[in-house]
Amino acid sequence: MNTHDQSTTPRRRGRPPRGTTPLDLDTIVDAAAALLAEGAGTVSMRAVAQRLGVDAMALYHHVANHEALMHALVDRRFGSLDPARPPFAGTATPVNKVLALCERYLALAVANGPLVSLLAAGKVDAGLPARRFRQLFDAAVAELPLSRPTRTRLHDALVDLLHGAALAGPQARFAPLRAPIRWLVEGAAQAKGRR
Repeated sequence: MNTHDQSTTPRRRGRPPRGTTPLDLDTIVDAAAALLAEGAGTVSMRAVAQRLGVDAMALYHHVANHEALMHALVDRRFGSLDPARPPFAGTATPVNKVLALCERYLALAVANGPLVSLLAAGKVDAGLPARRFRQLFDAAVAELPLSRPTRTRLHDALVDLLHGAALAGPQARFAPLRAPIRWLVEGAAQAKGRR
């Protein structure tokens, strides 16, 4: 005879009940994104599982760990920063390429504010969007005669400008940044002989 107090709530099993959305990586990432959008300061595997109505261990059949889940979420949210499909394709000048890249990045940062906060706080690896932005930036300015230090300073200045603008949240607008970005790129190109 079992003397343990049995709860009236049935224990959730790893598999979702029949008739519900099947559990897969996309469903798990969607649940994590929804939790962030609702204002969760962080996303735990348990919180995602609870949202999906499954045991936390069921998630591990689809995602290795919390870090992998966050990587998948960052990849999805910043997927349009794809070096294979640059946001400036068909744009003629390096300045306009940088403007197109910066506009896309700011739109993504604003649309994903809670995730960007986790990235900025170091709670989620910022490597993927940072690498993609850097690759696209290097492609955008490839035609400019920039020394390595000048290219790095320009990149860092643009990233700081965009992150500062993104802090404004949903009301952040790209239009006021056009002139400063143009000035930074043109100034860097003219400073080719200076350090």
